[in-house]
Amino acid sequence: MPKTYFDTAVNTWHDIDKLLTEWAGHSPALKALQRKHRVKLHKHNLAFITYDYGIDGVSIEISKYARCFEALFQSDGKKPVMHFIGGAFFREADNLLKPEWHRLIIEKFDGWDKWDDGVWFRKLFYEDMPEDSKVSQRVAQEIWHQAKVFAQKLCDYILANRIGLVIPVNVNSNPGNIAASLAVVLATELTETAVLNSNHDFYWEGGKPLSRRIDDEPPGIRDHFFKNYENRVFFSVFKKLYPWNGKNWQQLTINHLQKNRLVKKDNFSKNRVSELNTAVSDTFFTECSLDEKIHKRLSMAYILSGGSPLITPVPVSQFMRKTGDWLERLEPVVCGCKPGLALNMAGKSIWYLLQPTRVIPRKCIHNNLHLIERLLMTPEIRREFEQNKHRNLVLHITGPVPIEHECCLLRILKAYQSVVKLQPEDIAKRVFIAFSIGQDNHPALAEHGLNKLHIRDIYQLADLVVFPSETEGRGLPLIEAGATGVPILSRRYRPHRVFDEVIGMHLTEELRIQYVPFPGRRITEKLVQKVSAILMHPETADAMIQHNRKAIGQRYSMAALKKTFQQLLKII
Repeated sequence: MPKTYFDTAVNTWHDIDKLLTEWAGHSPALKALQRKHRVKLHKHNLAFITYDYGIDGVSIEISKYARCFEALFQSDGKKPVMHFIGGAFFREADNLLKPEWHRLIIEKFDGWDKWDDGVWFRKLFYEDMPEDSKVSQRVAQEIWHQAKVFAQKLCDYILANRIGLVIPVNVNSNPGNIAASLAVVLATELTETAVLNSNHDFYWEGGKPLSRRIDDEPPGIRDHFFKNYENRVFFSVFKKLYPWNGKNWQQLTINHLQKNRLVKKDNFSKNRVSELNTAVSDTFFTECSLDEKIHKRLSMAYILSGGSPLITPVPVSQFMRKTGDWLERLEPVVCGCKPGLALNMAGKSIWYLLQPTRVIPRKCIHNNLHLIERLLMTPEIRREFEQNKHRNLVLHITGPVPIEHECCLLRILKAYQSVVKLQPEDIAKRVFIAFSIGQDNHPALAEHGLNKLHIRDIYQLADLVVFPSETEGRGLPLIEAGATGVPILSRRYRPHRVFDEVIGMHLTEELRIQYVPFPGRRITEKLVQKVSAILMHPETADAMIQHNRKAIGQRYSMAALKKTFQQLLKII
């Protein structure tokens, strides 16, 4: 990127807004810069960009996209070169990204509280920033400074590696780092790189300004993005970036509701917006016997215990006093009701409930504990615990716990505490809650002839997948659980239209995903009876399992995803 460009005086949001307006119109000054720094780019050199890579849903989808592009280009006799750019690569990402794929870490490119320790995120979305105030000017200058640094690194990398296609994922739809979003726009426009902008979540999903809320309307989970809505020029910049309507940009959404919003309300050309479905690997449809399930649970025991086949749970009261320290180091943990307990995950008398998500508020994980409380009150379940002294119940939450969501973690632990306090000690000591924080391997596995666990194996640990989420952009666990042959308990999350699309309410009965409805905290007797039946008599779910495997196999195959990308490549 030329120094003359960096010398441009940018001191306010007005300056940034003016620059973006000029670039959106492809100004003569921009064209001159592009001609001066033009380098031949190669369409088979791809770069994915996101805030960070781990085991979250965005990272998982990126790994699928990358494998699709590899297969597409290799079938044409071309060797693709894959690049991954972000603010951090957590160790869990090694399970998703191939060793030969290139990585670039850009310092401070992370999102939310991980972006410069959350300083600028708070200033933009939680603190007052009146229009034309000194505070607003200082924040604009800092954002511009960071964006210049990021853009320089992106430009240098794109040009040095002749990257012909950039695929930002959520960077220009979910505002975790506005400097990073601005930098992606600057770098791709200046280098004239083609962009497939993948949008999983938008800032307006579950959010609106206070001034537009009707009486008694509850707050939304993304209202904070509208904190400085009245700072008109800042919000003008904000709306231009999320997402950027560049001439070389093709927008990808994950549901029809998002696509309609971009076209009908935000005036994007319908030819520049496409809907991108997900896919599950063929390996998800492999049958898993009871012995194989127990074998996989043993592998998870080594992971959760730090290298032992027998888990020694931490007393929940002790763990709650030290969650801050634990969030700093993040290692798998299992909690029990008191000291001196042991958990044998390879036993045949474990009821295993799986929540395959991160620990964040909108996942409503605490509602699982309300369900468990009611289950333990039912005569059949209580009688099983009393007669079978080896019977245990485990609630396993698989995903990472972001440090900024410690309150959410504590709410879950308090709900667990409430459950075990209500039970006789002999039952309470056999109810556990586990956090694997995205880990699916441990050195002890190889030492004992066990394999690392893949995503499909994590699902196959379970007797029941629980998904009480309040809102979702898509709802991948519904699809993945169904493919692996595990019964699904799910809330009809918002937007309801998105949930209905995933389930297939618009399709014939044979293509719809079947599930047990989870009403949230209001646990009905009908729900308790259905879940009890699945746990006590697993064969009652066989018809649902076989139906879902067939329906998902037809709707969410990797072949269908490859076909979509093939069509997108023709468009761009």
